[in-house]
Amino acid sequence: MLNVKQLYREQWDLFRKSLWKSAILLLFVFIVSGIVSYFGFRKNENTVYSLMQSIWELFESRGLLDQGNTGLQLAVKLFFNNLTACVMVVLLGLIPIFLPSAFIVLFNGVILGATFAFLQMNGMDIGPMLFLGILPHGIFEIPAVVLSGALAFHLTMGIFRKSRYSIFSFKKVFMDTAMFFALICVPLLALAALIEAFITPSLMGIYF
Repeated sequence: MLNVKQLYREQWDLFRKSLWKSAILLLFVFIVSGIVSYFGFRKNENTVYSLMQSIWELFESRGLLDQGNTGLQLAVKLFFNNLTACVMVVLLGLIPIFLPSAFIVLFNGVILGATFAFLQMNGMDIGPMLFLGILPHGIFEIPAVVLSGALAFHLTMGIFRKSRYSIFSFKKVFMDTAMFFALICVPLLALAALIEAFITPSLMGIYF
């Protein structure tokens, strides 16, 4: 049986050999989409308010805004909400085009940009929101989303290779993807959820 150290060494090898280029590209897409949408939405107040209303209603439907949530309940809801989204990103890699997964990553950047545009429209300083409200959990959540997109690309490339070379093992690609997701993405999402539920509110309370 492989020990934990060996398992994580294998995940690093997979990242180094197959994931890092697409991960960097997707991170670039996420950042650029956030910046572009922020400046674009600042000129479209009605669109921003409509989008934020939709996001608010979505969060409400999933119980993320329930004032009766304990910290642990909120963390669990945040975790499964983000886990579901990341699983969807990865599984879309089974469609032999990369665009659906890349679009979800891009859309997450757009939502972030719209959120900052909304805050500025309401006279709030986006600096504290970025450093106190987003980054503490975002440094774990954003990599999980980006890596999920990279895993989707890995699956897509596996399908292409299998179609060209019959001896190519797509099963290995799929199992490697599942293992990386379980050992890397899931813990990142768990940490992000715990920080967002227990630490972010306290940090926000310092400023607001």
